[in-house]
Amino acid sequence: MGERHDAGEAVKRSRCQSHASNEIRVLALIAANEVTGPLRGLFQLIEHAKEVRFVLGMFLLKDHQSTRAVAEAMRRGFHVELLTQTRRYDPGLLIRTAKVIRSHRPTVIQSHGYKSALIAWICGSLYRIPWLAFSHGYTSENRRISLYNRLDAWVLRHADVVVAMS
Repeated sequence: MGERHDAGEAVKRSRCQSHASNEIRVLALIAANEVTGPLRGLFQLIEHAKEVRFVLGMFLLKDHQSTRAVAEAMRRGFHVELLTQTRRYDPGLLIRTAKVIRSHRPTVIQSHGYKSALIAWICGSLYRIPWLAFSHGYTSENRRISLYNRLDAWVLRHADVVVAMS
């Protein structure tokens, strides 16, 4: 993580296959049930980056119809792809994310949080798509969260660009 990169540089040096246009297409991955600070920040980015086409990949447990976060994204008119999971550790998320990647052909994958970072790292590597990771800081309310934080810190070392949020 010692190197510094310009986020625009990551897009320019995209390892993706060439596309007919120079359009920037971002698959933004996030797990959120409520409209939290990180999600509000992502909503603002989508609303202000008019020249970028965003697809919002939101994780959702299979038994849930929707969440406040998904409802708000749809109310704002964002393109949302629901990435359903059958249980907490569902490897099928990789397959469902790969389908979204093949369908929308993003030029950048953006992640927010440990789950989306792990999926972005794996799918970005497989499809040779630059990965822009947002790190929103850590809390340690229990052992499981502490483990997720360590996993996130390790995975973020593989990102093309990491943006530290405060």
